[in-house]
Amino acid sequence: MLNSVHVSDRVIGEFIRTILSDDINKNTLIVLSSDHLAMPNAASKMLDSSPKKRNLLMYFMPGFQS
Repeated sequence: MLNSVHVSDRVIGEFIRTILSDDINKNTLIVLSSDHLAMPNAASKMLDSSPKKRNLLMYFMPGFQS
């Protein structure tokens, strides 16, 4: 389960970096949002014990430079 979280994080990061490095970024608003922390799974106890557990809402405005 934790490997799935790690891979998803990496793939999403690469996708956002690709958009931000392209000219399309000048006219694109990227919204990254979570609607739940995690479905019940083998890592639930560890994930639930994190003091930083929270949903995410992040905006990358058109023309954003990282």
